[in-house]
Amino acid sequence: MKPHPTRIPLWLRITIALAILLGASLIIYFILSQRQIARSNAEAELAVIAELKVNQITDWREERLADAEVLKENPLFQSDWNVEIDSERNTYLRSIMEQYHFCNIVLVEPGWISARDLNENLVEIHPPAIDIMEDAIQTDEVRISDMHLGACNNHI
Repeated sequence: MKPHPTRIPLWLRITIALAILLGASLIIYFILSQRQIARSNAEAELAVIAELKVNQITDWREERLADAEVLKENPLFQSDWNVEIDSERNTYLRSIMEQYHFCNIVLVEPGWISARDLNENLVEIHPPAIDIMEDAIQTDEVRISDMHLGACNNHI
């Protein structure tokens, strides 16, 4: 004779099902809350990194402006252009070019449509750049602009 299987009471089956459902719900809630916590932590970390980068860029800009003010006040840059001053000025600028890792420095005198770099190469200056430089010269303010020397040609 076969043993008669015992039936699990209905109330016990419902209790087990509810316990499994509750356990699954708690696991899903825990995973979702951990995901939200991780996302919040990542956002906070990225915000701190972004703020540090903004501060670095601001500090860099202030340093460049201060360096430009020092150059502007240097007697070498306040005198008329002549051969004796040019030699001393070029030596000074070559040192700056080396220390700041610039590939070139272009010298512009008020009223010029062209300028020259430290190797005596002529550089054409486009009208928008002339406007920026003339405004800076008239207001006697140091400016940082997005002017750059073209890689394919000698145009600012």
